[in-house]
Amino acid sequence: YGLVAAINSTLAHAAAATLPRLRFHVLAPPSEQPALARKLARIFPAEVRLAITSPPSDKLAKLAPKLGAVGVQTAPFEWPLLWLHLALPADVRRVVLLPTDAVVRTDLQELASAALHGKAGAAFEDCSVTFDALFNYRHPLFRDRHGRPSCSLDSELLLLDVKEWRKEEAPKQLLELVGFQRRGARRGRSSQSNSRHAPRTHT
Repeated sequence: YGLVAAINSTLAHAAAATLPRLRFHVLAPPSEQPALARKLARIFPAEVRLAITSPPSDKLAKLAPKLGAVGVQTAPFEWPLLWLHLALPADVRRVVLLPTDAVVRTDLQELASAALHGKAGAAFEDCSVTFDALFNYRHPLFRDRHGRPSCSLDSELLLLDVKEWRKEEAPKQLLELVGFQRRGARRGRSSQSNSRHAPRTHT
């Protein structure tokens, strides 16, 4: 029902000029695609352009050991930012990535046409959570280096320039970032473990 609501609310709030340009690419594992296609065909008319897609299986197979090497045990399909550019048709220039439980309340063209200034993508603000709820701005690392606390980012609502995403090799950079974060987390756990087991001295 979440997926249906996302598509239906997008259609309901689209301007007349936007409707002919809308194309929905539903990301789903191959095993779920036939049943999902039948359900969506019963709900939406043929003029709604829907495509159910997933990346080539050989690409996912190559991605699995790369994720494993950086300590990620979840299936590659759960990391769409690493393979989305492989699943989309070559003529798709921009894509707004929505979670399946999204309810759209505006014309998506407003998001899709946002200025990226040559960047490969953009995230949108989520003011229901502010950065000061996530970070300690009183820490010396933040002092005199960052502005006042602001809205956080919605990591599930993204605008991508697919051509730039490919050109900048963003998936490769994301994978390197995940590896860096995992290594940092392991070092942190190791340090805590060593502290707990260190002998105590008294003076």
